[in-house]
Amino acid sequence: MTSHHQAPKGNYQSRRERHTALAAPQRVRFPAWKSPPTKAPPTRAVSARLAVLNLKAVVAFVAISLLLTTYLLPAYAPSVLQSLSVTGNFAPEQAPRDQYLVTRTTLAGYQPFEHLADTFANNPNSSVQWPFAVGVPVSSWFGYRSCAGCSSDHQGIDFNPGEGTPIQAIADGIVTEVGNPNGSFGVYARISHQIDGQNITSLYAHMLEGSLALEVGDTVDKGQLVGQVGNSGQSTGAHLHFGIYLDGVTAIDPYAWLKEKVGS
Repeated sequence: MTSHHQAPKGNYQSRRERHTALAAPQRVRFPAWKSPPTKAPPTRAVSARLAVLNLKAVVAFVAISLLLTTYLLPAYAPSVLQSLSVTGNFAPEQAPRDQYLVTRTTLAGYQPFEHLADTFANNPNSSVQWPFAVGVPVSSWFGYRSCAGCSSDHQGIDFNPGEGTPIQAIADGIVTEVGNPNGSFGVYARISHQIDGQNITSLYAHMLEGSLALEVGDTVDKGQLVGQVGNSGQSTGAHLHFGIYLDGVTAIDPYAWLKEKVGS
């Protein structure tokens, strides 16, 4: 006699049905009144860290851009004249590469332009300038004078702005003579200029020892550093003896000549 078993009804599941139910992805249902969880927004600490990282990236980009602009790009522009200033007691010289022009800064430890005066004013549009950037006192004029320890026929004028004051070239020219120091002029330089069709020589004398910034044969520009006011050679105090010579020989009144050429 064969007996037949009938599977119970209701919540009964066979092994296959249970295995299928466990293997299937489970979907979580939430009540209508409760929304599913969402990803939490970044905290303030995380946001601040991201801001710092972004700022560092921007700073690094700007620094690299400045490096390329300042150091790398000019090196590949041979038509641009580059300059290099060297501090300390170094003789001026031409740099070994490209078109670097090496000039020296003034010696430290002095008070430039300690004395000022309304004796002249430079005209920035003029091709000729005074030997100082601003007006300074004139302690001795051109021509005859009577003073102890000095020449009676003064072939120049004496400016007295104070020891260490920088002296500038009055116009473009070429250095023809220097003394470092040498003779009664002490530390001095002569520069030859072509001005209004004339050969003019300017003289800068009694400069500070160690301040001469030029050598014979140097090409100078208007306003370029010549040296500093000093008391070298036959001198009774710190001053610049400045002279102007027609054709390099005949001394003329520098003050009157500069007044005419500069226009102020």
